[in-house]
Amino acid sequence: MDFYELFLEYASDLEAPTIFNKCAALVCTASILNRKCWYPSGYNGIHPCLYVFFVGPIGVGKDQAARLAADQILQQVFKDCLGADIQSKERLYQVMAKKML
Repeated sequence: MDFYELFLEYASDLEAPTIFNKCAALVCTASILNRKCWYPSGYNGIHPCLYVFFVGPIGVGKDQAARLAADQILQQVFKDCLGADIQSKERLYQVMAKKML
């Protein structure tokens, strides 16, 4: 099983439509790739940029899909950047830069 299948299985209990969960999985992938992935073109290359907006009626599960993706990103990618030693934005940026996030 690949990441997307596992993510969709993990999110299967949510009320959110499957398309929202698929987009949430893409957001997780894009966050993990960060600026480590690019297409060589021009001076700096082309880095992928992803913005996702969940649009739908009230109660369809937009916030559940977004929260699931955010929780996965915070727990897996930024887990070392959150804690008691992070007291300011500047300190957060220092830790993220050190870990190349």
